[in-house]
Amino acid sequence: MYKNHKAFIDPEKPYELLWRYMDWPRFFVLLKTKRLFFSSGEVLHSYDPFEGSLPKRELDIYLSKMPLDSVQRGQQHLRKEISASCWHYNDTESIAMWKLYAPTGNGIAIQTTIPEFKRAFERTSEDVYAGKVIYINYDTDTFYQDEPEGYSFLNGFVAFIHKRQQFEHEREYRAIVSKPIEAGQSRPGIEIEVDLSLLVKRVVVAPKTLSWMEQAVQSVLDELLPNVRAEKSIDDLTPIV
Repeated sequence: MYKNHKAFIDPEKPYELLWRYMDWPRFFVLLKTKRLFFSSGEVLHSYDPFEGSLPKRELDIYLSKMPLDSVQRGQQHLRKEISASCWHYNDTESIAMWKLYAPTGNGIAIQTTIPEFKRAFERTSEDVYAGKVIYINYDTDTFYQDEPEGYSFLNGFVAFIHKRQQFEHEREYRAIVSKPIEAGQSRPGIEIEVDLSLLVKRVVVAPKTLSWMEQAVQSVLDELLPNVRAEKSIDDLTPIV
């Protein structure tokens, strides 16, 4: 279930809406299984080598206590243990996120709120933590550089809720699970049971989605989430004049 943890900070209001942009297969699997996929830190690391890494100033603290190879092994193992579900916080739909994660006609966005997102994990046996990603300069900053509500104690979560400033446009919000794994093993991620009535409050189809695909999405929703209607993207709206 969801648990509070002082390392995780929510964005300031009005940014209470959460969005998850995804392709069709992942959406249909989510609805059918009622399980949300969390990507392992290793998978995230394959897209961004700074995932789960330490800024230079934080690394210096570690190196004053242990050799570099020990730090490297520790972070590599954490990437195997920690898995994350990555969302976007914004008070409206984002055209930029469509282009990045569900391009023309190839997916959907589900929308919920931060409080409902947290409650959606009440049925799972895993401990789930959630908060915004904090963007810093890895050459000059430390963790929680400009976050007075945060705290500086280094634990396994902190390296996975910080990213480089180059990604600031993503306004990322992460749910994170830590699950032990034996040395030498790896996994692409884990699936976590969710309450779809809380996780999926709205469904928006990608811009330029063909009408037959919209109908297919609505047909699945009618079966599994009858109170939710598939909506058109704001990018499909046209001005009056």
